[in-house]
Amino acid sequence: MLKKLLLLKCAVFLICLYSILWPIQIAISEQNIPHENLHSENTACAPLKQLLSDISFTDIDTHWAREFIEKLTAKQIILGKPNNTFAPDEKITRAQFTAMVSRALNLKPIHSNYFYDVYGNFEYEISAAYEAGIIRGISQRKFAPHRAITREQMAVILHRAYNLLHKTDYQTFITAPYKDHRQIHFKKEVNGIYELGIMTGTHEGAFRPKKNSTRAQAAKVVWLLVAGVHCGDGG
Repeated sequence: MLKKLLLLKCAVFLICLYSILWPIQIAISEQNIPHENLHSENTACAPLKQLLSDISFTDIDTHWAREFIEKLTAKQIILGKPNNTFAPDEKITRAQFTAMVSRALNLKPIHSNYFYDVYGNFEYEISAAYEAGIIRGISQRKFAPHRAITREQMAVILHRAYNLLHKTDYQTFITAPYKDHRQIHFKKEVNGIYELGIMTGTHEGAFRPKKNSTRAQAAKVVWLLVAGVHCGDGG
C-alpha cells in the first residue's frame, strides 16, 4: 500500500513538472524558427578603419584589376590564397563569389546548413546570402559551391544584392545592346546591371552569359556594386 502511494505521488509530481516545462519548451522552439535576414551594411563606402598593409599579393603588380583587388583586400572582403597570391585570372566559384558579396554587404546569418554540400569554408557567408535572398541553390538542398560561376549567374546575384543594399526593386526598361542578347536567360537582371554600370560586357560588344568569370572580374564588379558607381571611387 505504501509503495503504491509513493508511486502515485511521483506520478503527480511528474505531471506538474511537465505542465511547467512544456510552455517553456514551446517558447524556445518558436524563437529558433528560421526567418529571412535582410540586414546589410555598405562597408565599402564607410571610412577605412584599418588597412591590411601586411597582405600583399605577388601576382597582381601589373594586372588591370590591381586597384579593385587591393581595395577589397583593405576592406577584408577578399583574402587571397595561402601563398600570398590572388590568382586573378583563375575561374571563380559560386561559393567564392557569394562570399565576396556577403562580406561586402556585411551580411550575418541567423542559421546555417541550408545546403547539404556547403560546410566548412564559406558556410557562414553562403548561409547569410541565402537568408537575405541573394542566392539560391541549383536545387532545394544543393548549392554546387565549387562549380565555376557564369557571367549571367553573377549578374543575378549582383542585381539582388543591389536591391538589398538600396532597399529597392530596381527596374529597367532598356535592353542592353549586346550582340548575343538572345543567349541571355536572365534578361531583367543583366539589363539592370548594365544600366547601373556594374557589368557592361566585353570589348566586342557581347555579354557572353554562359562564360565563366574570373577572380579579377569578380573583384571589379563587387567593388562597383558597393563603392565605385555610388561613392565616386573606382572605374
